Amino acid sequence: MFLEGATNCYDLPTLKQGQPAAQPVSRADIGVPDGAVLFYSSANFYKLTPGLLAAWIEILRQTEETYLLLMPFGGNWSEKYPVAALEAELQTLCRRAGISRARLLLRPAVPTMNDLHAVMALADIYLDPYPFSAATSLFDAMEAELPIVARGSKVARGMHSAAILEEAGLAEWVTEDTTGYIARAVAWARDAA
Repeated sequence: MFLEGATNCYDLPTLKQGQPAAQPVSRADIGVPDGAVLFYSSANFYKLTPGLLAAWIEILRQTEETYLLLMPFGGNWSEKYPVAALEAELQTLCRRAGISRARLLLRPAVPTMNDLHAVMALADIYLDPYPFSAATSLFDAMEAELPIVARGSKVARGMHSAAILEEAGLAEWVTEDTTGYIARAVAWARDAA
């Protein structure tokens, strides 16, 4: 039985209480030129399926002067990640697609939610993962006022973002399939307005 609405509650004000202010961060600090479009995802390493990575690489291939910043190493999922293996996989995918590896950035986790939101504020577009969609990370993207490219799903773990966006009155940000997901991201990257 499918119930109406989202199943997640993320009390940002309470979670941020008592946290220190974010450390200053700039696009130059992460190697992104000011005029470039910056895609962002904080999807955890375990959500980075081959199909999702292929879609993200295709988005970069179809757009010039764009970058993708990934922060997949959250401490709430694991204390140790196979970073070197992911780096090697990203290098291979970029080489096959003919794009510079410098356009796909990996950053470690930051110490506080305020730091996370400061990094996210540098981005232009949030790429929601699939088939395992975001929940709390989607609320972070909304807090950072990022437009969100999401993809619908028929499985429970893939329906979180669609339900959250629907409740927020943003159901049109959810695409039906991977083709639509890539097309939406490319279209938004090409049209700053």
